[in-house]
Amino acid sequence: MGWDVQIVRIRGNLRPLASLQNDDFLPLGDLAAVRCVFQSACPAATWSNPLWALYYGDGLDVEIDLQYVESSNSVGLCFHGKRNPIPWLLTLTEKHGWLTVDLSSGELVDPNDPTNEGWEGWRDLVDGIHDEG
Repeated sequence: MGWDVQIVRIRGNLRPLASLQNDDFLPLGDLAAVRCVFQSACPAATWSNPLWALYYGDGLDVEIDLQYVESSNSVGLCFHGKRNPIPWLLTLTEKHGWLTVDLSSGELVDPNDPTNEGWEGWRDLVDGIHDEG
């Protein structure tokens, strides 16, 4: 179990996810280029195949799923660990003109006013489970 996000690129300005149409989602790049971005951002990642990797780094653990890069213009990321990944995500996405969808809220993360609500909600859930166990 982890905190899940998708990386996307959209046409136009930031707006509610529910208002986007299918043709508002733009390609992130070809698979090779997108994989290079993640190999650079997570050089110690272990790639079990060309589409899926695990990265363990200083409290920021992430599963990287590239299987939908070309079919639905997105990358799936699943975060584990205790370090807040929002700053890392913003650095990565802003550099490439991408955005993050917080799958717990179903909304785009505003790079100018990012919320930690989804991440913190997941951490609270995990911490609660560990406290009970």
